[in-house]
Amino acid sequence: MVGYSYQVNKRWGKGISGQDFTYDEVDYLNQLQAISQDTRNIYSYYDPESELQSFFGRVNFSLYDKFLVTATMRADGSSKFGSNNNYGYFPSAAVAYRISEEAFMPDVIDDLKIRLGWGQTGNQEFPAGASQAQYSITRDGLTRSQFDNPDLKWETSTTFNVGLDFTILDSRLSGTLEYFNKKTKDLLFYAEAAYPSPSSGKVWTNLDAEVLNTGVELSLNGRIVDTKDFTFDLSANISFLKNELQNFARIVETGALHGQGVSGVTSQRFVEGQPLNVFYLLVFEGLDGEGKSVYQEGKQYVGDPNPNQILGISASLRYKNWDMVANFNGAFGHQVYNNTATSILVASNPTKGRNSSPLYMLPGESPDNPLSGSTRYLENGDFLRLNNLTFGYTFKKAPWFFDNARLSVTGQNLFLITDYTGFDPEVNTNKAVDGVPSFGIDYVPYPNSRTFTFGLNVSF
Repeated sequence: MVGYSYQVNKRWGKGISGQDFTYDEVDYLNQLQAISQDTRNIYSYYDPESELQSFFGRVNFSLYDKFLVTATMRADGSSKFGSNNNYGYFPSAAVAYRISEEAFMPDVIDDLKIRLGWGQTGNQEFPAGASQAQYSITRDGLTRSQFDNPDLKWETSTTFNVGLDFTILDSRLSGTLEYFNKKTKDLLFYAEAAYPSPSSGKVWTNLDAEVLNTGVELSLNGRIVDTKDFTFDLSANISFLKNELQNFARIVETGALHGQGVSGVTSQRFVEGQPLNVFYLLVFEGLDGEGKSVYQEGKQYVGDPNPNQILGISASLRYKNWDMVANFNGAFGHQVYNNTATSILVASNPTKGRNSSPLYMLPGESPDNPLSGSTRYLENGDFLRLNNLTFGYTFKKAPWFFDNARLSVTGQNLFLITDYTGFDPEVNTNKAVDGVPSFGIDYVPYPNSRTFTFGLNVSF
């Protein structure tokens, strides 16, 4: 198979906004001139176009339906990158050996396959015009907002994986066991322009660093019960994950906190030998005799916002005309920083006529206890959630003139099992610093809603 694709993206806009209009009887657009300049806003933008051109091909080879080989090659060219590196080249290959085709395999095994894969993929998910010099037009004239980088190139991930797929007991049980090793280099990063520069500004660049992600994934799918009137299917998958930033000669701060006394304080780092967005905080040891916080000397690396295990469970049940589907998801082995507690629910609130919470106040704590970004507000983020539950009934004989009819009710986010004291551990408020992303920080988010949906599906 050979193929070619081309796409172009354009984005632009303009608008006028205002408030404090004098007359409700007159259309707002007809009285913009009457509002004050303080409440009037005029804006426009025209983003650079982005083009993506791709050439790709794939070859599949099978010998005796036992030995399988797949080879793929892609050449992707994107205008987002510098003029010296528009194109990236991404090969991949996979081989598999279906052992179940051998005569010596027992009949209980329906399918057994060992596979090995290696491949590269590219990332260009960042703003158009990232490699170009950009300017803003203001009342004071042109201001350079971004510097050009003709050498900006594709972020590349190289993945190696080995896996085992099996199906047994007349397809009643199937599963996969897989190990993967993924290394990403030439990381795309928005950084301050190198000094000297004609004016302040930023530039997209490739970091001289690597991110290593390794893990083991296990999935099982089983038909537990299979009769004419009753069936029960259960499937589960779990991933054991680890990531680490390697060969990084810098230290980059991110994860800005909010709250009186901690505004602008950072809580996370990108640093050599640690997970991405590792928490870097003071270690809280309790209160002294005056009710003030006591900390260990100096900040320390104290937590990881990236889950070590991710779990998914799905169950489906059918009894005659009734059916049910349930889906659970969970994550374990990570921490969440409760910046809502740091910022809002503090010991000094009652003295100011504000609400607080006994969850975040310690016995004997002084109302004058100053806040600090610390492990006091770093919590276990483990959770298991019933994400979706559906009950349905299908009519054997549809009423009236319908051929088929089915009633259903679905609930989403029905319950959550966690020790986290905030609204929801599955949260990520954007607390980036200078465009450097944060992860695993909870700051006054809107809670996840619980939703019920009733449905009727018919055909005629």
